[in-house]
Amino acid sequence: MKLLPALLIAAVTLATPVGAQPVPDHLKCYKAKDSAPKASYTADLGGLVAEPGCIIKVPGNLLCVEATKTNITPTPPGGPDTAGPAGRFLCYKIKCPKAALPAVQWNDQFGTRTVTPKTPKIVCAPEIPIVSTTTSTTSTSTASTTTTASTTITASTTTTSTTITTTSTTSTTSTTTITCPTGQTLCGTTCVNLQTDPNDCAACGHVCAAPTGGAAACSGGACAGSCPAGNTLCGAGVDGGGSCVDLQTDPNHCGACAPAGGACPMGVCSDGVCLYAPAGVQANVAVSTVTGGGWSQCYLDTYSINMSTSTVLGACTKARLMLACRPTGASTLQTLAWAARTAVTTDTGPGSTDFTTTTANNVQWYFDSAWSWGFLPVGDTFTHFTCDTTTTTDSSLRLCWDTTGTAGGYRCGTNRALAGSTAFERIVYQAD
Repeated sequence: MKLLPALLIAAVTLATPVGAQPVPDHLKCYKAKDSAPKASYTADLGGLVAEPGCIIKVPGNLLCVEATKTNITPTPPGGPDTAGPAGRFLCYKIKCPKAALPAVQWNDQFGTRTVTPKTPKIVCAPEIPIVSTTTSTTSTSTASTTTTASTTITASTTTTSTTITTTSTTSTTSTTTITCPTGQTLCGTTCVNLQTDPNDCAACGHVCAAPTGGAAACSGGACAGSCPAGNTLCGAGVDGGGSCVDLQTDPNHCGACAPAGGACPMGVCSDGVCLYAPAGVQANVAVSTVTGGGWSQCYLDTYSINMSTSTVLGACTKARLMLACRPTGASTLQTLAWAARTAVTTDTGPGSTDFTTTTANNVQWYFDSAWSWGFLPVGDTFTHFTCDTTTTTDSSLRLCWDTTGTAGGYRCGTNRALAGSTAFERIVYQAD
């Protein structure tokens, strides 16, 4: 990785007013030789997105120290910066799994613009302050006095003697002083950044709870969980928490953290829209119910056309498919059913004696690109030459399209023998 001898990063400030002391709110980075032995570590890194399983390579190769900048010519287009002192960091090469990174709206002294991040290259570890210890010794003396008196009387003389004993006590007191780098605060015996530390966010001991499916984070002194790419943080409070959800697929948060209509009534969310997703074969459903429920039409023809399944599946490529039929131009679909694309298109084989089906979404499906394609309710039986001709059970809930390339369509509910008919239409809808 090529680096300039001195690289300026972080926000840039305007020239310092006369008489004021410039604030070291920049990082000035030097290519460095680190005496640490070679080693590799793995770590889960936050940032623009959560990136687990990154590899950090020691020794470091970039030393960044806080710096001031004054006397800028010409005057840049941006406004002044109000950031505090930057601190000191040593940077290490990293390699992380690929992740989708969001663009960043950036504003500094050189203007406002969009910055598009690419592959992460380095991680910079903050300096751990050196702890200095001073020891002071204090001596105190305590005196105790013992008096012994003896009296001798001889003639007219009396003599008294006194003995004084002095003892000395010495006590020692140790004082440890921890000096934190600029921009950090001492919490207990550890220097932390109250603006970014999820265990001491805004105040010592204020721990940010991790959201479900994400990681705890602190940004600007406020708990702000980190979620994987494609997910949105919902339900977080002042202490963090909440959940990381995909607003495109989560039926409880479809299109928004708190959708106006609540959870999807049929339990399926597709592209941020609650999907019309009934279980089992349906009859007499308005076209508007389907298209207003997240489905888009991808194929339409009449029963007079010799249908090619490769043409249909080439046009209908999404994860869910719905087969439907109706009288030509009608606003109501006479019969329909849906399931995952894999189930709807599983090859069940040809032949009038083959009654293999794939069961999905409470529907029996059969498909062969050179025989027939259709569905019927679970538990029912059917004929298979070439299409289903059964009329005794659930006649209105059956659909069959001839795929031999010779007979057009065949069945739409109770309407049979429709080969060559322009009075009925075959429709395929799709959704993610």
